[in-house]
Amino acid sequence: MSYCLECPDVLGTFADRSSRERWQRRILRQLQCYRADLLCLQGCESQLAVPACSESHAASEEQQHYRPSSDGSLLTMVLAHFEKEGFGWCAAPDWARSAGQTHVILWLRAKWRALSWHVDAAAAAIHVALQSQTGTGWQFNVACIAASEREEQRAKLRTLRPHLAAPALL
Repeated sequence: MSYCLECPDVLGTFADRSSRERWQRRILRQLQCYRADLLCLQGCESQLAVPACSESHAASEEQQHYRPSSDGSLLTMVLAHFEKEGFGWCAAPDWARSAGQTHVILWLRAKWRALSWHVDAAAAAIHVALQSQTGTGWQFNVACIAASEREEQRAKLRTLRPHLAAPALL
């Protein structure tokens, strides 16, 4: 499931904290109702400053271990919920767009295992290589990007091409 949450200045649009928390709970309910085993969230509101991943064994030069804090962001709420449900995740801030937006890939650990992950700062994208837990040898490549126009999307896809050998999902 892919969900574009791109919300510029989302924190400034709510009259009070309870309005923002209501919006966050509504988004979380929408994510829960589909029971997907793979989620890509573009433009998720967060305080994340560097790329991070829940899997310490997944190789990446960007690797940071991040624990959801109590910063009140949507990312914190989503990660706290889905980690309890058995999901792994990788996230990276979108430095190209605006502060406070992050791209996130989440996967159900019972079905998928992370082999590696990579962040492409130029494309403002995150890529995760997943493998089925059933023992099959094939690799599934997932990339999460946000683009506001066709040319921007094409440029980002060209940058990501080396990481998206078939089968792949954007």
